[in-house]
Amino acid sequence: IRSLLLTYGGSARGRGLLAALVPDPDPGRVREALATTAEAVALLAEAGRQPYHDLPEIDVALGAARVQGLHLEPLQLADVASFIEGSLEISRAVASCEAAPRLARRAALVADTHDVAQAIRRAILPSGEVADTASPKLAEARRAIVRMRAQLTTVMESFLRGKDADRLLQDKLVTTRNDR
Repeated sequence: IRSLLLTYGGSARGRGLLAALVPDPDPGRVREALATTAEAVALLAEAGRQPYHDLPEIDVALGAARVQGLHLEPLQLADVASFIEGSLEISRAVASCEAAPRLARRAALVADTHDVAQAIRRAILPSGEVADTASPKLAEARRAIVRMRAQLTTVMESFLRGKDADRLLQDKLVTTRNDR
């Protein structure tokens, strides 16, 4: 039975929880679990299969977020935003299902963290880069880099126009490769 259940695990964490299941000797807890399972079947019949498999795996990101001094990469943050958005969509669908009152009560307890997802989406561009607007200090640093590059180009071009340029240089052009 456990092997069959594992095929329905939509995530590594879900498969881990399914693999850890053991028989429960308490009849009351078994009845409660069966009633919840019956609700889940009714929920699937009413709402259809929920897209749990579409949620990104964020266990590694959550672990890294707990360690002081570590940071998450932009794409990891984007996965966190996707997880939040997907889990909120699923919890709203489950919370509105009248055929599953136990599950609906549990789903209604899911905190609305949409503002966190929105903040991540504003800070991380679809390309995976951190947006200039993510932080005033970042925006200023990037503006300073643009100014310094322009100044460096101006200085280099002035060397090309110098009195010894024709004699010393074969080609009179300034190029940048790999930010150098």
